[in-house]
Amino acid sequence: MPENDFNLNPPPKRFPFRLIGYIFITAAISVTMAYFLARLFSRGYTKMDKDRLSIEIHRRYTIATTTNASYTRNHNADETFINYFYYLNGRKIYDNFQAHLIYKVPARYYLIFSSEDYRQNRVLPIEVPDSITNAPDEGWKSIPGARFTVGRVEKTEEFKAYINFNYKQHFYEGYVFEDFLTKVDIGKKYYISFAPSNPEYGLSIYLSPMFDSTKQSTSIPVEGMISLPFN
Repeated sequence: MPENDFNLNPPPKRFPFRLIGYIFITAAISVTMAYFLARLFSRGYTKMDKDRLSIEIHRRYTIATTTNASYTRNHNADETFINYFYYLNGRKIYDNFQAHLIYKVPARYYLIFSSEDYRQNRVLPIEVPDSITNAPDEGWKSIPGARFTVGRVEKTEEFKAYINFNYKQHFYEGYVFEDFLTKVDIGKKYYISFAPSNPEYGLSIYLSPMFDSTKQSTSIPVEGMISLPFN
């Protein structure tokens, strides 16, 4: 063959082992990261939902007594922790929580907790009147003297939800210390309990079951109900 002739036959094709290797490694890394991220977020949200559901289904109330407050600084923000104690079945239990509202120290507040796991609890920003000296060993089913009605979520903020409701033909707007309600809940209706002596302060909301006007009667007494229809 003359030296100036070119070989027009293309070189034999090689299997792209290197490219497939890169794709396989990238896919393996992506799947591994997705798996661990899913486990992380799933574990967190599952626990939050479990705690929420436990309190909703097995809710009881007792008295928490705040004792003192401590302050820490985290990420250039001040954090307040309130120490408190309460009694259940004759046992004195100590605990603390991060306060996002103003709580008096010392003072007595209603505590909502799960009868299945007392560690799932929240101190409500509702002071206990002096006329109530103690709580039953196993707590109350509802806050003493409370009335029940249906409220509509009007606005949500961090750790707060504003609820509109009617009581004795008067319109009230109160708030609940509830961090599970978000903007998607605005306009929804829930059963609430309130203190007749001070309706706007002392609300407690029942996230489950949600009030459904298409299935449940809307004829609620103007003075509220003395018990919930599902209790």
